[in-house]
Amino acid sequence: MKHVTLIDWLVIVAYLLSVTVIGMYAASRVKSSASFFITEWLWLFAQPFYWMLTPLVRRMRIITIADYFQIRYGPSVSVLYALLGVLQLVVALAVMLKGSAVVIAAVSGGELDQHLAIVVMTVLVVAAGLASAYAMESVVSGLERNWRMSPSERSVLASN
Repeated sequence: MKHVTLIDWLVIVAYLLSVTVIGMYAASRVKSSASFFITEWLWLFAQPFYWMLTPLVRRMRIITIADYFQIRYGPSVSVLYALLGVLQLVVALAVMLKGSAVVIAAVSGGELDQHLAIVVMTVLVVAAGLASAYAMESVVSGLERNWRMSPSERSVLASN
């Protein structure tokens, strides 16, 4: 079985650096929670379904599905939806980390330990998450304002 050569490591590092630069560039373009969740108007033409959905979303002034659940069913359903979303993401991330570790161990011919690969990838994912959180400061403040709204303020917002 072949071992990981210097050129292999250089390709891996170049790939990770390029993905990091692209991610940092995309994060720097986010100015508000709306620009994070709704993105650019360019995506509007990606699928005709959006043409029918956009007037409804704009009229309701929601950004996420959790916003809709909060307006329609109350904060408890919105929190439940968010918790289930977090649980799904944790499971998906764990499966991806384990699968990636198995592939890395197989490609390296057993030279790299699966557990070490999982630890390194976890550190990278946490670092990327912290960088994203730093870039999303305006989103957090917007969500805090929305969380502090009373139900009557939300209903007035939804009726406009």
